[in-house]
Amino acid sequence: MTALELIEGSWEIVNAFNGVDWIFALALFGVSYFLESNDPFYRLFSLDDRHIQYPYVKDQRVSGRMCAFLSTGVPIIVMAISCLLIPVARRREKHPQYSRVHLLLISVLGLVTSLSLAGFITSIFKNFLGQPRPDFIARCEPALNTPHHGLVNVSVCTTTHLERLADGMRSMPSGHASNAFSGLFYLTLWLFGQLMVSTPGVAMFKALLSMLPVLGAGLVAISRTMDYRHGLVDVTVGSLIGISMALFSYRKFFPAITGPDPYLPYAETPSVLRELEGYPSNNGQYTEINGLDQQYP
Repeated sequence: MTALELIEGSWEIVNAFNGVDWIFALALFGVSYFLESNDPFYRLFSLDDRHIQYPYVKDQRVSGRMCAFLSTGVPIIVMAISCLLIPVARRREKHPQYSRVHLLLISVLGLVTSLSLAGFITSIFKNFLGQPRPDFIARCEPALNTPHHGLVNVSVCTTTHLERLADGMRSMPSGHASNAFSGLFYLTLWLFGQLMVSTPGVAMFKALLSMLPVLGAGLVAISRTMDYRHGLVDVTVGSLIGISMALFSYRKFFPAITGPDPYLPYAETPSVLRELEGYPSNNGQYTEINGLDQQYP
C-alpha cells in the first residue's frame, strides 16, 4: 500500500465517522476555555446603580459542575439508554442499515456541536461586553472614600478575590442558561424525533416526557436570577443562544421532527458498524450481536 492510498483510506475512515465535525467541535471548546481564562472588558460602573447592589451568594442553587452534568451528562445517559431500548426490528424493516451504535455516535456529535457553539458564542459576548453582574458591588468591595455618584472603574475595588471580580464582569449573557438550553433543548428535540411525537396517534405521555429536559433548562436559567448572578435579560439572551444552537445542531444531523422518519440520521452507517451489528446479507436477513431482535426474511 502506497502512502497516498494509506492517506486516502485514513481520510475515508475519518469522513465516515464525521471526524472533521468532531475536531471542529472540540476546537471550539478549546477556544472557549482560552477566552474564559482571559480578563473581560472592565466596564465603568456607579455605586448608586441599584441593578448591581445585590448580595453575593456563595452557594449557588445550580453550580457550574452541576450545570455541566445536566447539560452534557444527562443527555448522553438518556440517549445511550434510549438507543438500547428502542425496538430496532421494526425500523430495520424499513431501513435495513439502521444502527444503534451509529445513532448514538451521531446523536452525541450533535449534542457536542450544540454545546461547543453555544459556549463559544457565549464566551465571546461575556468577555467583550463586560457587563457587571447584579452582585458586582458586593464582589468589588469598594473603598470607603469611593464617590457614590458618577462613574468609577475597578481601581476602587479592594477585594483580593481577583477571579471573582473578573467573573463579576461577565453577566451578559448567562452561561448557565445557554449551556442548559443547548444541551437539554437538544435532548428534547432528539426525544421528539426518536419517539416520533409528531406522528398522529402517538400517546401524549411521550410528548410530556420529551419536554421534561427543556423544562429543566428553564429552571436552571431561572435559578441564576434567584442567586443574583444574572438579570432577566442576561438569562433570556443566554437561553436564546442555547435554543438557536440546539436547533441548528439537531437539524445538521437529523431531519425535521415532523418528517416521516425523524429518528434516522442523515449520515450513512459506516461499513465497520455494518459488519459489527450484522447487516443484511444477500438473502435479506440480518442478525444482531446482542440477540435482542429476531430475524426477518
